[in-house]
Amino acid sequence: MGERGNFYRILGMDPASFDAEVIRQTNRTAGRAFPWVFDLDSSRYLALRDQIVNTFRAIQAAGATGQGLRKFGLQLRFGALLLRQFSQPMRPGHQASGAAGAVA
Repeated sequence: MGERGNFYRILGMDPASFDAEVIRQTNRTAGRAFPWVFDLDSSRYLALRDQIVNTFRAIQAAGATGQGLRKFGLQLRFGALLLRQFSQPMRPGHQASGAAGAVA
């Protein structure tokens, strides 16, 4: 997590839990503006997010040590994880009824 993670730990907060809560709150806010949002409760969205972060860190480490073939394999995994994450189930947003029609 780096410096930001250490900062959260100093404050007595778990960085991963804090990030997950920020994603949940952002998703809830997005539901007021968009017709569909990710269903974070009944999907693997957050678990995939953790795998994406770990894979990204591994890509950085492989690049720093000159492991080109390993880095390429990790980049393929990274792309596949992104596709899986953005293919997760969605649910209707909580737009106010009639709000979309008021714009027209």
